[in-house]
Amino acid sequence: LSLGMGDLLWFYGTFTRREIAERVRYLPLANSFRAAYNYDNVLFAVATMLIEEVEHRSWDDVIRDRILRPVGMTSASTTVRGWDPNGNWAWPHAMVDGRLQLVDQDTVDNLAGGAALNASVADMARWVRVQLDSGRVDATHRLWTPDQTRQMWLGRISQSNGRGAVTDVTAGFSEYALGWGTYDYLGNKVVTHTGGLSGQITRVFLLPARRMGFVVLTNSESPAMTAVTLQLRDWLTGHRNTGQDYVTQYAAPRSQFDYAAYDRKLDSARVQGTTPSLPLSGYAATWVDPWYGEVTTALEDGKLVVRFSRSPGFTGELTHWQRDVFRVHFRLRQVPDAWMWFTLDRDGQAAEARMEPVYPNTDFSFDWQDLRLTRKP
Repeated sequence: LSLGMGDLLWFYGTFTRREIAERVRYLPLANSFRAAYNYDNVLFAVATMLIEEVEHRSWDDVIRDRILRPVGMTSASTTVRGWDPNGNWAWPHAMVDGRLQLVDQDTVDNLAGGAALNASVADMARWVRVQLDSGRVDATHRLWTPDQTRQMWLGRISQSNGRGAVTDVTAGFSEYALGWGTYDYLGNKVVTHTGGLSGQITRVFLLPARRMGFVVLTNSESPAMTAVTLQLRDWLTGHRNTGQDYVTQYAAPRSQFDYAAYDRKLDSARVQGTTPSLPLSGYAATWVDPWYGEVTTALEDGKLVVRFSRSPGFTGELTHWQRDVFRVHFRLRQVPDAWMWFTLDRDGQAAEARMEPVYPNTDFSFDWQDLRLTRKP
C-alpha cells in the first residue's frame, strides 16, 4: 500500500472497525509485497479485528485486561467519546485560519489499535518501564518474554526507501520493526514511535541498551515535540555538546510552512481567464470509489458542494480554479484544502473525478490522491 492509504475511511468518519478492515481488500496496491516501506494505519484495524476473532471479545476489553490493568495504567482508555472539554484533559489545538485554536478530537475509536489508546504521561512512563524490562510488570508477572521483545524490536524492512526519519548518512540502520521504528544514533539503538492526530503530536522514545526512555506529549501541531525529543536524545546518550540548538532550529520561521507564499505561487501559475466546461449543475452527481464508497457533488444555494457519504467532516465548497479544476475549502477548517477535477466523456458529461491535496505538507492521512471516483449510473 502507498503511504497512509485508506486513512480517509476512519478520519472524521462513521465506518465501523469491521467495515474498515473489510474495505482494505479494495485498496489498490502501489508496490509488490515488501518492496518498499510505507507507513499505514488501516492495517492496524485489520490486526484489531484479528484479536477480536481470536479472543471472542472486543479489542477494548482485551487491551484493558491484558495490558492496562496489569501495568497500572489507571488513566488510560481506548476511547475519546464523551470527553468533557472542561475536564482534566489536554485538549488538541491547531492553527486554523492563521491562529492557534481549539479543535475537535479526531474520531479514532473506529481505528482502534491504530490510534484509539490515550493515557496520561505518568501512565505512559509505566508503559516505557515495562517495555525496557521486556514485559516485566513485577517480580512474578510478565506480559511477554525477552525473546518476544527481541522479535518486536527486530527491523523487518529498511525505512531508507520510504518515509524514514533518519537522514544522517553515518547511521548504521533505519528500519521498521513490529510497530516500532528503529535506528542507530551514534552507536545507540533507538526504538521509537510517534502518534499524530489533529492538534496533538506525541512520541515514545526508548534507548534499550541504556535502559532509558521518555515520552513527549503535546497538544498542538508544533515542532516543539521534535526539538524536545532531539534535546533529550542528545542528553541521554551523552552527546550534550553537539552544538545543535534544536529549539531555535525548529522555532525558526523558515522551518514553518508559509501558506501565504505558496498560495501566491499557485496563483501566479494559474491559467487565467478559463471557465468550466459545464455549468455547475453539470458537475453535480454521485461518485463511487472502490474502497471508500460514495461521494456526492451537489448544488446548494448556488454553490457546488462535495460530501463524503460516511465522513461528515469532509464537506466542502468547490471554487473554480481553472478549466475543470476546482479548489475544495472544507467547512471543518482543520481539514486542509484539496483539488478536485473532472474528466468529461465523449458525450460531454462529467464522467470521472480525481482529488489531491493542495499543500505539499498535508498530512498523509488525507489521501485524496488514492480515490478513483467514477460517476454512478
